[in-house]
Amino acid sequence: MNILQQIPEATKKVWKLQALPLLTTVWNWVADLWTTYAVSWIHEIVSKVLGIFNQEWEARQPIIEQEFERERELLQEELEEKIPEQGRTLWERVKSFLPGNESE
Repeated sequence: MNILQQIPEATKKVWKLQALPLLTTVWNWVADLWTTYAVSWIHEIVSKVLGIFNQEWEARQPIIEQEFERERELLQEELEEKIPEQGRTLWERVKSFLPGNESE
């Protein structure tokens, strides 16, 4: 029974004196590698990719703007076709559904 009571204390001692310092050292080593090598490498790749995308954006921007304008005009024409009675107000349209105003 005495051994079972000493196991938690021994585990706690091993954790504090051996495992935790080892894990802290490994963590610091990995963090140092990350900041020294990986961050600059990733930053360089992201900069190159963004530069390529920016060039493509600049090249395609006039085309995109023309396409948006064309789509806007097409939608406007479609609305004009689907709404033939543009001169009527909403109240006039509602009144046409009421009984006695079918002729309007």
